[in-house]
Order: sequence, then C-alpha cells, then structure tokens
Amino acid sequence: AWFTARSAPGRIVGLASCRPVETADQPGQACVQVDGFTHRVARPCWRELLDAAVDWARKQQAHECRAVTSVEDEGKRMQFEALGFRAEGAGDEINLDGRRVGTVVSRLRL
Repeated sequence: AWFTARSAPGRIVGLASCRPVETADQPGQACVQVDGFTHRVARPCWRELLDAAVDWARKQQAHECRAVTSVEDEGKRMQFEALGFRAEGAGDEINLDGRRVGTVVSRLRL
C-alpha cells in the first residue's frame, strides 16, 4: 500500500509504503515492511505518513512492522525510534550510488 502527503495545491510532498514480507526468524507470521520520505518543506508530514502505514499493517493483522535504514541515515532511524521501532541488528547491504552500505533493521511489535 502507498500513502501520500500533498501540499495545498495538490503536489505530492511525501510518500510512505508498506508491504507484507516473510521473515526468516518468524516464518508464517505476518510482518509488514514500511518506509517513508518527505520533501524538506513537508518534514512534519513524515509521522502522519508512517502512522498511516502502521495502521494499515494493523488492519492486515500483522504482528510487527519492520523498517530497514542505511547505517548512514541516523536521522531516519531516530524518527523510526520516536514511533516505537527498536533497532534489532544489521540487515543486508544496499547499493547507494555505487557504494555498498550496511543497513539496520528496526522492528515495531504490534
């Protein structure tokens, strides 16, 4: 599912996504991976977007939400922690502009 934040003229200034994923550590249990982004002029919308994504996960009867962030994006991890997510360890590396960068997996129990 996708959620958008829009400016008064209707321009999209933020996005949140959520999708069911299978986790190796808890196979068969519903987990939803969430992420979000806002334009710098709409940063206050980020929490509303992620709240909508988490609410969607609850309606899907997920037992947890998962967020994967770059090790370099401490600000985003702090935003997830403000929503109750807790870092639980390293995730897979990602490619950022040709560089291999580590990730952190954070979880929110629902």
